[in-house]
Amino acid sequence: MIWLQWMVGRAVKLEVEKKPSEPKETVLEVKDLMVTDSLNQVMVDGVSFKVRAGEILGIAGVQGNGQPELAESVTGLRKPYGGEILLLGNDVTHKRPENSPRSAALTY
Repeated sequence: MIWLQWMVGRAVKLEVEKKPSEPKETVLEVKDLMVTDSLNQVMVDGVSFKVRAGEILGIAGVQGNGQPELAESVTGLRKPYGGEILLLGNDVTHKRPENSPRSAALTY
């Protein structure tokens, strides 16, 4: 792929050599989360995911698809109307962020 060399000015290696990762313990688990916006419209409808130690989770989408509501709910800034949020196995679904360290590593 000579065009890649032209773009960056050097040979480009397209394969990454690394060992496969070994799954670690689940640190954050979201189960069937349901969240509304300030107009009471459903913005997050049944979202579930797990994040294991050492992982980075990215969530993408166009504006208006509920990313802020999801992030606010996971950090405790917005109360979900359904589902569960577990941090290190503990239910933090209805705890405020000042009572929980769960917002420590979340950005959006």
